[in-house]
Formats: sequence, C-alpha cells, structure tokens
Amino acid sequence: MAITYIEQDRTFWLDTEHTSYLLAIVDQENFVGHVYYGQKLQYTENTPAPVYLLRTGEAPFVPSQNNRERVSFLDSFPVEYPGNGLGDYRESAISVRTAQGHVGVQLQYVSHEIVKEKPALPGLPSTFPGDEDCDTLILHLADPVIGLAADLIYTTFEEEDVITRSVILKNTAGQPIYVTKVMSACLDLDCTDEKYDILTLHGSWARERQMERRSLMHGKQSVGSVRGESSHQEHPFIALLSADATQDAGEVYGMHFVYSGNFLA
Repeated sequence: MAITYIEQDRTFWLDTEHTSYLLAIVDQENFVGHVYYGQKLQYTENTPAPVYLLRTGEAPFVPSQNNRERVSFLDSFPVEYPGNGLGDYRESAISVRTAQGHVGVQLQYVSHEIVKEKPALPGLPSTFPGDEDCDTLILHLADPVIGLAADLIYTTFEEEDVITRSVILKNTAGQPIYVTKVMSACLDLDCTDEKYDILTLHGSWARERQMERRSLMHGKQSVGSVRGESSHQEHPFIALLSADATQDAGEVYGMHFVYSGNFLA
C-alpha cells in the first residue's frame, strides 16, 4: 500500500512514485505534526522516520515535559491542522464559536483508518481514479471540550505524484457550533534555509491563467476570490518554488483547489 502506519514511532507514511508525505502523533495529548513533504524517502525497519524534524526534543519540549511553555510549543510545533484561540498565533485552519461564545478549538488525534479507495464527498466536486488504485488515510480528530470532531482525509494518486486532501467536521456537542472558518488543508513547511518564490495564476477573458511569480516575503501573502466562483480571473492554485526552479528542474510545491466557488489560499 502507498500509506503505512508505523506503530513504533507513531508515524504515517504517504508515498507516491516520487514523493513522501510524513505525519506523526506526538506527546500524551496526541498532537498531529507535519514531519516532511518532498523527495521520496525509502522506509526500512532499520531506518527510523525523521521525526527529529519536529524538534520536540529541543526546548521548549512537549507540554507533558514542560507545560509552563505550552504557548511556545504551540507557536513552533508544525501542527498538521492548527486550531484557534489557544496560544498558536500563526494562521489557523479552523475557527468556531460555541453557543456560549467560546472560540477556542484544538483538534487532537483519536484514531485512524487506511482504506483502499477514495471516499466520495457528497454534493462536492472531487477527483477519482480511473484504473489506478488509490489508498486513503482518514485521521479522526476531536476537541472533546467543545464536542467537535473532524476527519482529515488524504488520498494518494501514486502515478500522478498527487495527494488529495479534504476535511469533514462533525458536531457531537448536542448544541450548535458555529463554524467561522474551515480550510481544506494546511501545509507547514520549514523554509528558513532556502529562498522561495510564490507562483499564482491570474487573468481575464481571452488571457486566462497568466503566471505571476514573486519572491516569498515575511508576512501574509494570498490569492483568493469572492465572486462566488473561482473563474479565470483568480485561479484556485498556488505554488511554492525554490528560487532556482525552472520548467525542468527545482523544487515546486503546488496546491490546487478542486472547487468552483469562493476560495482562499
């Protein structure tokens, strides 16, 4: 299978023909961390996962070892799907408001499934394989304090070197939870040692998808649409490129939103 769970270090390996995407479950509180995404890694029993990239063995350590520095941990740990209002001051992937007016949310690992198919998303556009087999990882997460559950869904298209992602929220609280933001994915990359560019696609009638490339800067940079449709003016695509990347060589991380409405990347 293209998706493997390694119990020893609590890591998930998602492999395509040329890439690997690694997640890990960390600490007693079951934080889901993003370990690695890039050129394919070869897993063997004698080669442990590179969980050192999470840097949990360095100060401020994990909350079970140093709970006084919980905010510092949340501010630096590469959370796979970051919550809101509890000390992580980076951009959140989800924000909510409960019936009592509380806005804090933090989704932790509960369980997982690995299935040999790509589950449908009822009522939404989606990608499906033809004759190619797909493996899917479903991470079941929950915030038991407010009664919110979430499924993070990852499907590997091995031959195309593509991993699709989606999120399903479930209210288990027995009372309303108002979702004020939910993103399909978050990709937390450590790019401090490299210079990267951002590539987006803009356009208009008869000149669709004009490539615009600029240097990645500090601060927030985004592309989106509030027209009610993605359209040819703002294409739902964004890519992060190594500064020396060309059409034939270099690192490129591309994300495309398979949806025709409003979007934000």
